[in-house]
Amino acid sequence: MPSAGTTGCVGLHDSDLHHGKEGAASAAPSSQDHLRHFIRTYDNSLPPQLCAKLVESFLTLSEFHEQNGRGVRPGLDDSAWTELDISKLSDHAFLSFFRSLISQELARYNADVGLSIAVPDSPLLSPLILKRYRSGSDESFQTHFDSINSVCDRYLVFLWYLNDVSEGGETWFPDLNCGVEPRAGRLLMFPPYWMYAHQGRHPKSGDKYILSTYLRFPQR
Repeated sequence: MPSAGTTGCVGLHDSDLHHGKEGAASAAPSSQDHLRHFIRTYDNSLPPQLCAKLVESFLTLSEFHEQNGRGVRPGLDDSAWTELDISKLSDHAFLSFFRSLISQELARYNADVGLSIAVPDSPLLSPLILKRYRSGSDESFQTHFDSINSVCDRYLVFLWYLNDVSEGGETWFPDLNCGVEPRAGRLLMFPPYWMYAHQGRHPKSGDKYILSTYLRFPQR
């Protein structure tokens, strides 16, 4: 069964991120604490077997790989990764499974964040994109946010880690001074706006594989 949602970021490395240390309970909540509340993680959102199968599919379907980052997209000279759009290659049953899972995880997210108006579901999703960041190179994703320009209709991030990375590979929120470690099956959800600027750090101990999509606002 999926685990209960974790508030804010997990797998924190900086010494000032240990919220349980002495004196933390009496400190007034900061604006960073408030923003961290809307970053949620759900372990075991995907079963290990499916994570492994997705990684295997990525490796098998190399003829459909696309390079992204430097040399492909302006402004991403410090980024590089390989991706695969599995929405184009998947059958109806697979896509329906993820459509149902996204609605299920959205319900958990809404229950956890406790907004007076819930984050809405949507019939529109971005493509399901598999990404690989190689450990034997400088592959990473520089600081950015996800709802801008031609993709400004995105309103909620769904990012699944497909394998464990013991060193490096964190999703890091520099303005919030917190991050999330890659663990197979873990889902990371957060708003895609400028206050949640983040980076995909370079994986050091092994290649990193993720699957991501976004809920999108319907257009008139």
